Amino acid sequence: MKRSKLLLLLTFLFSILLSAQTKIGRFQNDLKTNSSFIKDIIPFVNSEANELVIFFADPKKVYTYKLDKDFKVIDKIISENKKRKYKTLIGGSVKGTIYSLFLSNKNQTKFAHINFSFENKTSSFKEFLLEKEDQFIQSFKYKGQLFMLAINTKSESILLYEYNAEDQVMVRNEINMKNQMLMNKYNEMKSIADIINSEGRTIKKFEKDTPNSMESASDLIKMYVLDHQVILSFDENKNGTQVITIDIDSKSITKKVFNKPLNNITSVRKKSNSFIYDDKIALVAGSSKIFSMHILDFPSGKFIKEYAVSKDEKISFKNTPIIQKGGIYDKYREFEKTSKFLRKISAQNIGVSIIKNHGNYQFTIGGYSKQASGGAPMPMMGMGAVGGMAMGGFGGIPIASSGGITLFFNPTMGSYNSFTSTKSTEIQCLFDDNFEHIKDVEAPENIFDKIEKHEMKNTSHETIFRYKDFFIKGAYNDSRKAYYLTKFTK
Repeated sequence: MKRSKLLLLLTFLFSILLSAQTKIGRFQNDLKTNSSFIKDIIPFVNSEANELVIFFADPKKVYTYKLDKDFKVIDKIISENKKRKYKTLIGGSVKGTIYSLFLSNKNQTKFAHINFSFENKTSSFKEFLLEKEDQFIQSFKYKGQLFMLAINTKSESILLYEYNAEDQVMVRNEINMKNQMLMNKYNEMKSIADIINSEGRTIKKFEKDTPNSMESASDLIKMYVLDHQVILSFDENKNGTQVITIDIDSKSITKKVFNKPLNNITSVRKKSNSFIYDDKIALVAGSSKIFSMHILDFPSGKFIKEYAVSKDEKISFKNTPIIQKGGIYDKYREFEKTSKFLRKISAQNIGVSIIKNHGNYQFTIGGYSKQASGGAPMPMMGMGAVGGMAMGGFGGIPIASSGGITLFFNPTMGSYNSFTSTKSTEIQCLFDDNFEHIKDVEAPENIFDKIEKHEMKNTSHETIFRYKDFFIKGAYNDSRKAYYLTKFTK
């Protein structure tokens, strides 16, 4: 009887493992006939057509494969690899059988796109510029087409550049922000261009249900693309989260301001931030003595729930110990005292992040400090410095699978990489649909924890990307010229 129960338990655990991790595809890079090594690999998800396109590049050529919904190769083309001055991959779009990749130079002042036509088995290259004094800050894809978000430093406008695939041109749409000023950290009214430039110009994109490190969650400007809206949140001001919502279809704009907790505290050590998930917004604030989080309905601003703790109390709403991760000498530590948690998050960069995991809201709350090689915290850098990183590639294209942080094309890989580069102090909290705390339940692993444990021998160019409602890890074996795709579910 005991033996049968053990076998039943092992079978159950094995079934869980299989459901969380499944090999879903393998194909040969048979277009490649030379002996040179692959330098870069780009996965391009076409969710509208249930297709996946994989670009491989060696020093001479680009090998491109189109996969169907079952991850079987249905088409392929080969093109010449011409070195260009464009170093940063910023996005992609698709129209029929033509896939386009968009690039910029290091400073995001000059741009180009490469079109790959499966019908004609050809590729083409075209350069373009933004209008004078328009500054590129981020890109996104909507209905299969690329949009570039920019600001104009003179007119104080937001620009939406929309790619017209038929004419192969960028259409400029101006959204006037002249009467929509924002409050900075000194309680001064400034233009949106001033606020964005003060934080380094490049804004990080946040994808729904993609785990975020404390480094990402603590950003003071965030961008979300939800349905037909682009949402920009600004947390430079400690007392209020200011949110700009752009309707992509109508090119209209609205502004909202949400009051943060602990507005009565004026300490310079107080830190605050926010996170938007669907139609809810969480606002957090903390000092060395107290922490508070408000959960509000985003459209109406209606208050839903508050969770708070002082330094002498236990954190009743956490589902993990207080954990310190990263660092040079001690990668993992646990703390008991709330006072230590509050001291650390008020001395660091505070943040909150939300995902849905196994049907519940999973909150990560904490702070982070970047680590230098000697173990001391590094000063916070503007995101523009990261956005200009070049990782090599074809046509000068950098690629996330080479290990670089991808702010534009594959934010999933950027989120995954950032988990390993910072020192954070955090707790995990579980809430039901009414944001009531779920007690006595251990917080489950997030998807990146599972992926990190998965090892593949004799492979390189590992890339993590999102496909529909799950994640895929791609990896390449140079000697066999084989590419492997593994599916990960929660």
